[in-house]
Amino acid sequence: MSRSQAESKAREEILLLILKRRLVPGQRITEKSLAELCEVSRTPVRTALRELIAEGILERDEPKGYVIPPLTPPDMLQVFQIRQKLEGMAAALAAESPEPCYSTSLRQIEVLQEEEERIYRNWNTENFTRNSQEFHHCICRMSGNPYLEKYILQSYWRSQIYVFFFDSFFLHGFDSAMDPEPVYGYSFAEHNDILEALRNRDGQRARNAMEKHVLSTYKWLTNSRR
Repeated sequence: MSRSQAESKAREEILLLILKRRLVPGQRITEKSLAELCEVSRTPVRTALRELIAEGILERDEPKGYVIPPLTPPDMLQVFQIRQKLEGMAAALAAESPEPCYSTSLRQIEVLQEEEERIYRNWNTENFTRNSQEFHHCICRMSGNPYLEKYILQSYWRSQIYVFFFDSFFLHGFDSAMDPEPVYGYSFAEHNDILEALRNRDGQRARNAMEKHVLSTYKWLTNSRR
């Protein structure tokens, strides 16, 4: 395994531990413990930790420790507020992006959207996380603004911690025996709205659709906590 592959594996494994709630907010973790859990050496873990700190997923907890920042209502509101505005701006710019970036990125988003329903129905939280992440990040890249991409990445992953710990899909999954229709309606439909706005090169509609989508996620999570 190459160095870059080991670093990617370490990062993916740490995120997976959070997704599965084997690492929880407030829990102190170390390079050594993560290297053992991820079954890689400490060097790639160290690199992955630096990336996760930069993205807001982890914070340093001296001496030589790390922690997932505590989850609080004010923090949750603030991170979704900034995501709403930044991703709305990115969607507006993406709708007006030049060729060949526009056509190439649009096709990537269409493929991701085609995969989303199947992934959700099969109750695969790991694939759903990757698909949703790539849907949002593809729009960021399509905007052509590297500063937007940088700050959206940070706010996106911080907000995902709330999704992992409060969203009923990640907590319980989808049981087709209990409910023949999976509860992905708001997310899937709103992704479609964003995609249609991009197809029509309607920047304002794309901004509104994205802002509505991020706000809906926040409201869904706050209702799930009650």
